[in-house]
Amino acid sequence: MTCTIFTARRAAMLVLVMTLLSACATRLPDPRTMHFEPIALTSPPVMEVGLAHLLSGGLALDDGTIVITRLDNGLTLYLQPDRQLPLVRLNATIRGGSLYLPVAQQPIPSIAAQLMRSGGMVGKDGTPIAPQTVNETLSSAAILLSSGCGTTKCNASVNTLTRHLPTALDYFSNMLQRPLMDTDQLEVEQGQRIEHILRQRERPGSIAYQQFSKQLYGDDHPLGHPLTVAQVEAVSREDLLTFHRRTYRPDRMQIGVSGDFEVIDMVRQLQSRLGDWQPPTGDDDLPLPVAPPWPALGTAYAAYSHMGDGQSVVALGHLALARTDPDYYAMALANLILGGEQLTSRLFRIVRTEHGLAYAVSSSLVGGNIAPGMFTMSVRTRDSQVGAALELMVAEMRRMQTEPVSEQTLATAKEGFLNGFVFRNERPAQALYRRMHLDYVGLPADELTRTREGILAVTSAQLQAATQKHLHPDRLVVSAVGDREQLLKALAPLAGPNGVQQFVPDQAQPTARHTATSPP
Repeated sequence: MTCTIFTARRAAMLVLVMTLLSACATRLPDPRTMHFEPIALTSPPVMEVGLAHLLSGGLALDDGTIVITRLDNGLTLYLQPDRQLPLVRLNATIRGGSLYLPVAQQPIPSIAAQLMRSGGMVGKDGTPIAPQTVNETLSSAAILLSSGCGTTKCNASVNTLTRHLPTALDYFSNMLQRPLMDTDQLEVEQGQRIEHILRQRERPGSIAYQQFSKQLYGDDHPLGHPLTVAQVEAVSREDLLTFHRRTYRPDRMQIGVSGDFEVIDMVRQLQSRLGDWQPPTGDDDLPLPVAPPWPALGTAYAAYSHMGDGQSVVALGHLALARTDPDYYAMALANLILGGEQLTSRLFRIVRTEHGLAYAVSSSLVGGNIAPGMFTMSVRTRDSQVGAALELMVAEMRRMQTEPVSEQTLATAKEGFLNGFVFRNERPAQALYRRMHLDYVGLPADELTRTREGILAVTSAQLQAATQKHLHPDRLVVSAVGDREQLLKALAPLAGPNGVQQFVPDQAQPTARHTATSPP
């Protein structure tokens, strides 16, 4: 009897729940048709003040204000207290990177940055601190210390609880100024990077994008030459130390500090650790790095590499406009409409959803600041469908130039851009590091306001005119990995005067010293 009552109650509850769910489902709108007013974009107040004036203690410093000052050695500090949590984060940005070095030296910046963290360091008193000691000390205090170097800038950061701030600052400043670059750790790092290079040869997407960059920029350009095993093996400890001396210098460095601290106290702590650090002299005092000249927009080019696994990966695109170009806002919206927004873009809806021709398809626009801008599209699909997918993708690219977008489509793109932009700048630390980035790349401090106004001002006619000027469907660089026969047919309509080319990925193997860490 009890079981019968219990079962009846469960059945009644189940009916009630299903009824409620059904009612809710009928009332929920389609998320693709929902619209919201763009959220207001705001920037925190900024106070730029001389070091002596700041340390005099006569200023009223409010939490939330970004304070910018400069040490006597040229190191620029950006400070924004935020005492919600007992945490402090410091982030350093250094002007330099692989873009400014010859092709043969491309691995040096990233390996040097990694060894600054993993290869030990030297204390202010001149005592070496072994890698294991660094790791044990930082782990016991839950301090996160990192260093990296990319194409156009190097960086370093430390995250710590407030109570461990002195220790964190000691190791952060030691790493920046006095890395040990342990040779054993160098061999470990070289082995890991060689393994990564070899693994990339098994990934069709990596192969396609390497060839795409090579053709876009040229094999003799730092952005176009793929990293090789020989380059990694050639790196020496002296190479790393030389790069560090010439690149990591206070007069070309920004440090941003956010979290639980007092501004004047933090400046004094940083000054005591970094204030006597001087820029290099003599042969190490090189001019500010200058990027190599960018290639001109070339003619159409198509190439493939055969890999018979039933699927094709294709990357296609061309160089694009600078971030400061007046047409940038129109092109940013055009990219969202074309393929930048995964669920609502034309490429996703037409190529993937309506025709079922792709596992993944999208477009991307990067406005150039220090490096050139780039427009790309990509697709991953079955070998037998790659031709039809590419035909639709290029057709949609042309439609952006020949057919004005509707006001509703344009409004949705503006809404999506601005709301996404807000969430990338909502927290105090995000605002602080955005201001650092603007200063680093030379954009105006009111770029947040300019972006909102620029996006809202774009008309359908302006968007169409911008795509006619900055999209080049007849001058695409195309790189594909997949079945030879299918790709020869699919790429033929996009090939330049030399026809469809075949390329072979680099097959160089590591020397015996590093084969132990390489895949079988």
